[in-house]
Amino acid sequence: MPYAPDTVAARLPASLRPVTTIASDPVSAASDDQLSARIGAALDGITAEAIGAVGGLVASSAAAAPDLVPAAVRGIDAVAGQLVAEQVAVLLVAADVAREGEGISYRIGPRPTDLRAGDADSGTEVPLEDGLVWAALHQDAIVVQLPDRASPLGGQPAAALLRRARAW
Repeated sequence: MPYAPDTVAARLPASLRPVTTIASDPVSAASDDQLSARIGAALDGITAEAIGAVGGLVASSAAAAPDLVPAAVRGIDAVAGQLVAEQVAVLLVAADVAREGEGISYRIGPRPTDLRAGDADSGTEVPLEDGLVWAALHQDAIVVQLPDRASPLGGQPAAALLRRARAW
């Protein structure tokens, strides 16, 4: 007797969830286009839920009491500091983050996670958004571009969910 998806999901560790089913009606055997579209739609839904959950964590953690060790930070300077410390698990960036970098020189320093502002003596000059993403990806962080600076970003151009919930 086959298991129902909910029964299987209940027995899996959280790291293997969610279990998502796609429409089970027949698909063409000549092409996998129909099946691919269904799988793509399911993955889009899972991704949207995950981004929403991370956004909620960033919003609530960044607003936590200042005497607590932060689990998230907002703002270019705070995010850059956490990138240098290699503490960023998820980087959230507003689509218009480039406007923050206007007139300011950003450089990648001696390490790929070392993003610096205004240090003209060393490093390689990069656009702000490229430097943020480069530094995040070099510490295996997930990068999410948000359409605006609303909720999880709290009006800031960037925010980060931290790995160890500890600022350095």
